[in-house]
Amino acid sequence: MYCLFLLLCFGGFVHGAIESIEFQHAENIRAEKNPSGVLVEIAPPDGGSEPLRYLLAEKPVPPLHLPPDTRLIPVPAQRIVSLSTTYLGPLGVLDQLNRVVAVDDAAHATDPLFRQRVESGEVSEVGTPERLDLESVLATKPDLVLLTRVGPGRPDLENRLAQAGIPVLVTSAWRENSPLGRAEWIKLFGVLTDRTEEAITFFNRVSGNYEELRQSVEDVVADRPTVLLSAPYGGVWYIPGGRSYSAAFIEDAGGDYLWADNRDTGSFPLDFEAVFSRAMEADFWLNPSSYRTRQAIAAADDRFESLPPYRSGAIYNRTRRIAEAGGNAFWESGAIRPDEVLADLINILHPDLLPDREFVFYEKLP
Repeated sequence: MYCLFLLLCFGGFVHGAIESIEFQHAENIRAEKNPSGVLVEIAPPDGGSEPLRYLLAEKPVPPLHLPPDTRLIPVPAQRIVSLSTTYLGPLGVLDQLNRVVAVDDAAHATDPLFRQRVESGEVSEVGTPERLDLESVLATKPDLVLLTRVGPGRPDLENRLAQAGIPVLVTSAWRENSPLGRAEWIKLFGVLTDRTEEAITFFNRVSGNYEELRQSVEDVVADRPTVLLSAPYGGVWYIPGGRSYSAAFIEDAGGDYLWADNRDTGSFPLDFEAVFSRAMEADFWLNPSSYRTRQAIAAADDRFESLPPYRSGAIYNRTRRIAEAGGNAFWESGAIRPDEVLADLINILHPDLLPDREFVFYEKLP
């Protein structure tokens, strides 16, 4: 586990009079003041032993002699290539989407103003990291490429970008199993865009809301309804582990996750029958893949009709805000608004606690 302190004390780079930043929840990033800037270490996405190291240095950057395992990231970035929709959320709340000049797949974007920039040609589509059009990336003249990867990714591509003089920063926020830990990565985006103070203020507000909601449930909820998560794909049900990001939300929302006794932090596969027997104990069914109606679920497998949540209509999915092109606002901004996700879940599991609140990300399947 990382002990996380980000010290930013070098003059005009920091927006406002912020002298230090403390990461209290995130476990996969650490940073410390360096004579040349801020040295950031990010846990390797492939689970390796060596972290990814970056030096964030204020522009204009003087000649530096960096260790071979440390990449230079001049900041603030002005022209960003975002190779994951998840980056648009934090950049959006910091009002910095205008810095994005290219994305992997614009269909996944949901912000209306950003989509207008895509349609007008101000923002290019360059493909996913697995099928990246390097020439298209170079044509946008970026000063930062942001990407995430699960596993080893494509180091050859990252090296090619680096050789072309384009700084590349690989993040691993997806490894955070705490909702607030994942949201706290917005502080890194604040540093990258010279909006550190705004990022701290935003996160403090979100974390305060989250803790207030969590405590309200803990204080009054004695009866916790049982919860089933996800849905099978190709005959295999990938179940979120009992120590996973999704399981943490259920716990904090006052639910009893059916696999809470499991120790995994990621998802693990089970066959249909193994899940189905335990699913008969569920009061609620959440996050059933991309299904948006009970009819579609039954059409996939009529055995679902015998599940208690199906019979009672207690099936909810995080599909309330789907853009015309198919992008889902949950994947774009849910990670940085865990307070709104938690409020939705409390509204589902304990509606009497938030009687006047409307859903932000979730909807009840008709």
